[in-house]
Amino acid sequence: PLLPSSSESWQASQPPPPPAPP
Repeated sequence: PLLPSSSESWQASQPPPPPAPP
């Protein structure tokens, strides 16, 4: 079966990196 919200699944496990300084 297809994975539910694959894009959200990886985001929950690996949050985006912090914003780079100016």
